[in-house]
Amino acid sequence: MKNLPLLLIAFCLLSCGSKKNNKQKIAADKPVVSVVNYPLCYFTERIGGDFVELNFPIDQGSDPAYWVPDSESLSSFQKSDVIFTNGANYARWLNNVSLPERLVVNTSATIADKLIEVQEGVSHSHGADGEHVHTGFAFTTWLNFEIAIEQARTIQVELIKLLPEKESTLKKNFKLLEKELLAMHKQLLDNGSEMMIIGSHPVYQYLSSAYHLHIHSVHFEPGVMPTSKQWHNLDHLLDHHPSSVMIWENEPGDDIRKELQKRNITVVVFSPCANKPAQGDFMSVMNRNIKSLIDVLS
Repeated sequence: MKNLPLLLIAFCLLSCGSKKNNKQKIAADKPVVSVVNYPLCYFTERIGGDFVELNFPIDQGSDPAYWVPDSESLSSFQKSDVIFTNGANYARWLNNVSLPERLVVNTSATIADKLIEVQEGVSHSHGADGEHVHTGFAFTTWLNFEIAIEQARTIQVELIKLLPEKESTLKKNFKLLEKELLAMHKQLLDNGSEMMIIGSHPVYQYLSSAYHLHIHSVHFEPGVMPTSKQWHNLDHLLDHHPSSVMIWENEPGDDIRKELQKRNITVVVFSPCANKPAQGDFMSVMNRNIKSLIDVLS
């Protein structure tokens, strides 16, 4: 009986160790899914839930479209069971690295005919991500919620291949996500407007096309005061396309707001949500975007 406490302690230690090993084994058994932007991360999380291990190594302050992985991040992609890309030339670092082709899935491949070509050649920057030029295809595909649904559907199909025993749950999760995306799609369609809108940046092509909005874009950054030439370009655009609304990816600075107020322009934040938001998630950000836009259009 004197040894009973010692036996109990030993049993507890063995039990705890066994539980820990089981948890590690469960985590190790999960397929690792890598994604190149937050919308794909959110769709995968909604569909795959706890059945998958998500890999999205991009810092919150970076634009995933122009992010370049370091060796550690690249290694995490190479060790994945599947890699979901956005397509439409998004994340061009993918063209410069070696990834197993069998693991890479382009989520917009099934809607390639709906991709929008861009003709821009103006060099500009996104903060710390450096200068770049918008060419090829517009890539914020998910701002057309019908396209977002097809991208999510592709994710569902691939996850079922990895987790065939979870097919019914994965399909159920997709259906719930599809329902929410369709509701936002319908809300924007029902509140379309002939009002002219200025875009602070050329990232709203799919929003404009899908919901019959007249959006003409400049190249303004929220935290950078535009140059005299940029203000001149905006004034020239307003001469040809009068507008009282300007949509922004993030809140512009106070000095920028003052200049826009002089032009009787109302600021509306419509975040593409390419990276994980500081608060909320993809759905809450999009619902807030839609409400803000509809409020000024109605």
